[in-house]
Amino acid sequence: MKEITFVITENTESVNTLKVMGMFVDQLKDDLYNWKWIIIAAHNCIQNYMVSALRSGTNLNVLEENSASNWFKEFTNRMKAKIEDWTSPKEKLEYFMNLYRKIKSDKMLFLTVSKKLEEDESKNEAMEWLNWNRNTFIHFIPSVFEINVVSFPKRMILIMEILKFLVSESNNILWINSEDKTVSEQLINDLIKKFKTLDTEYNSDKK
Repeated sequence: MKEITFVITENTESVNTLKVMGMFVDQLKDDLYNWKWIIIAAHNCIQNYMVSALRSGTNLNVLEENSASNWFKEFTNRMKAKIEDWTSPKEKLEYFMNLYRKIKSDKMLFLTVSKKLEEDESKNEAMEWLNWNRNTFIHFIPSVFEINVVSFPKRMILIMEILKFLVSESNNILWINSEDKTVSEQLINDLIKKFKTLDTEYNSDKK
């Protein structure tokens, strides 16, 4: 049977999501509905980068508490058993807002050069907003509602600033290909410029 495949890595998943965000931002002038896809992509993107920055060589730091506990328990049992007895427990990724809390905690400080994100109420609100809207779109319950997007660019700038910290300042992400870091930084800077332009346009008094 012929195979048609593509490869996803920890780094390329994040880079490609940034590219998708840029594509949908460029299409906003034709259809504001593209904000839905921007929010979904942004949620996926920052989740990927938070996981990359928290991994510390294993997945324990990014697993939901019970999942991490079960994994460690099985691993401990594995040390006392034969190789063929090893059964890898199911891994469940930590919840989005818990990952966000972790990147502001000492869980980020596993290298001498590691940095954690500083507490910022505006960024906290932006992340809550992103998570709520993403979940609303993904788990859509049939209804009719009108969405005011005037504040969206300002919040997305804050999200981009968190991404910028994870990529350029946390010193925690393992870059398999150094070019992925360069591309990520460029894409993030481009998105910040685009969102700033949108913020200006949305808040302009001109009709």
